[in-house]
Amino acid sequence: MEKLIEPLVKAVDGFMPGMKTYFMMFLGLGMTVCQMRGYHVFDVNTWQAVGIMGGITWKMGLDRKKGR
Repeated sequence: MEKLIEPLVKAVDGFMPGMKTYFMMFLGLGMTVCQMRGYHVFDVNTWQAVGIMGGITWKMGLDRKKGR
């Protein structure tokens, strides 16, 4: 299991460098507008996943800046 985590984190960290947190923020905003307008009702687990991924990508960016 430990050998799987490091490549997974590196793959996520390398995808869209510097833009993942903004993507998650705009995804959350889009979901909010969509739900407020009545087009779709998102499940609680979807909201949690977007929030957690936004926090994870933000923390990864902070850790990357500290490592430089």
